Amino acid sequence: MIPAVHPSSFRLHPLIHMIKFKDIPFIAKRRDSRAVVAPTALALVAASYSEATWVRLSFDRAISIGAINPFEITVRDGSMDGQIFVGVSAALISPVMVEILLEAVEPFSDEYVALYATATTGILAVNNGGTWAGVNELVLPFG
Repeated sequence: MIPAVHPSSFRLHPLIHMIKFKDIPFIAKRRDSRAVVAPTALALVAASYSEATWVRLSFDRAISIGAINPFEITVRDGSMDGQIFVGVSAALISPVMVEILLEAVEPFSDEYVALYATATTGILAVNNGGTWAGVNELVLPFG
């Protein structure tokens, strides 16, 4: 034999059709007073070139070359040697200057000497990790 279903003892009064709750006022979240500041990009302030040997880059603040990729830096020398040179190694000359040693990779004929560097050179600012965006056809010497 199946027991009879017992109705719930909780019942609303027949005159109550709806329960209305009082609105809860908005509680604003406390904002962090320490705003996140994005690193400022490095700025190239000077670049010099020694024919078929090296290119020196000077920046607006101290740099780190621990992750440098010198192959991303090239010099097109059409007026002196008629070659395209690619970076093969790098050395920190001062806290703000790096020297990239160059090696010829192919002939080039034009009337100018220009620096090319991608954004993936790996040159970083020491203080905040800002990166260098690189340059495209920067006539040397610069600055």
